Amino acid sequence: QDREDYVSHLVVRVGHGCAVVGLDAVGAVAHGVVTVVKTCEHGAVGSVGQAGHAAQLQLLEKEKGTALLENSFAGILGRSIEPLIEPLGFDWKIGIALITSFAAREVFVGTMATLYSVGDNGEETLALREKMAQATKPDGSKVYTLATGVSLMIFYVFAMQCMSTLAIVKRETRSWKWPIIQLLYMTALAYIFSLIVFQVLK
Repeated sequence: QDREDYVSHLVVRVGHGCAVVGLDAVGAVAHGVVTVVKTCEHGAVGSVGQAGHAAQLQLLEKEKGTALLENSFAGILGRSIEPLIEPLGFDWKIGIALITSFAAREVFVGTMATLYSVGDNGEETLALREKMAQATKPDGSKVYTLATGVSLMIFYVFAMQCMSTLAIVKRETRSWKWPIIQLLYMTALAYIFSLIVFQVLK
């Protein structure tokens, strides 16, 4: 089931004592969350197949956030640059995190938590680590290895992943020339060193 179909069939609304959960049949089976779906109006509650109504809503919200992010502009861009970053050991999910973390590097963790449908608080850090450790590529190989981890760290050492820094440089130089040069050469430097590190360590 494509994520686009999943997004179009997933709606969660809580209000007036009413919870509406919309999933197509394939999505319901694939995600094992909802077994019976009913349209809910004026306080009628759709049937939920598993115990823990609040927990199920929370799970659905996480899944919804993941699907929306995957099909957002950043998600589409992340998939489009995957062939470019694959030699660095990165997949499309890391690509999305690289794009969103341009605003601030710490956003990387929150983005990965959303993509793997876990919370980004301290209590669920272990769950995120476990899901990332279990992530595999289409060929069955692990996504996150020592080579990938070191490559990612090297990339962030050299890359200009800070929008505010570029804004300050633009303000101080009163020109877009130097911010653009700074962004391009630091990104190229990060790419080259990450490529070397990954190819050597993999």
